[in-house]
Amino acid sequence: MRFRALALGLAATAALGLGAAAHAATITFDELANDSAPSYDLYHTVTSGGFLFVNDGAGQASGDEFVVWSRTSSSNADPDGATLTNNYQGSITTVTKVGGGLFTLGAIDLANGFNSGGGGTVLFTFYTPDVANQGAFAVDSELVTLAGAPGLKTVTFNRSGLSSFTYQAIDANFVQVDNAVVDEFGPNTGVPEPGAWALMILGFGAAGSMLRRRRALAA
Repeated sequence: MRFRALALGLAATAALGLGAAAHAATITFDELANDSAPSYDLYHTVTSGGFLFVNDGAGQASGDEFVVWSRTSSSNADPDGATLTNNYQGSITTVTKVGGGLFTLGAIDLANGFNSGGGGTVLFTFYTPDVANQGAFAVDSELVTLAGAPGLKTVTFNRSGLSSFTYQAIDANFVQVDNAVVDEFGPNTGVPEPGAWALMILGFGAAGSMLRRRRALAA
């Protein structure tokens, strides 16, 4: 009986991996890298790394809410790739996971919108679902100071359980973002990810081995 209980416990532990799997990702925007003239491409919204970036355009309706500087532009803080820059002063960018779901924001790289340094601040606001009140959110904000010199500055957040976050350049007017490190926690679809399959197979393998051992000892 003891062997059987232990084996079933291992199998159940493996099965718990289903639907709970998460994977780390870094949103680099490098698929948007370009050599455009005059020196940038314009976007209405941007989807990258499984996440959606939407900018309110500060009340504008022109469809050019985002700028992606070309590789040759001195404004590009990632000259070997791409960054994402808001195109309107005071505008707010909202970031959500495509298809919904919770995620963790570990860190993100920031630079002045023109990669000119000079500091400035960016307001980040984080939205976490309130489990006690359906449809409500816990809201928390953090003010970040940009680097005083050109180039990207890594800011660490380690915010978990987010349904979305926003950022807004305050006295910097424009900000470019890159290399957002996220952990995605998707809804339980009932379809195991590869890591969950491996965990489940190991669990059931251990269970089978113990049951065979029990039969051998009983022989």
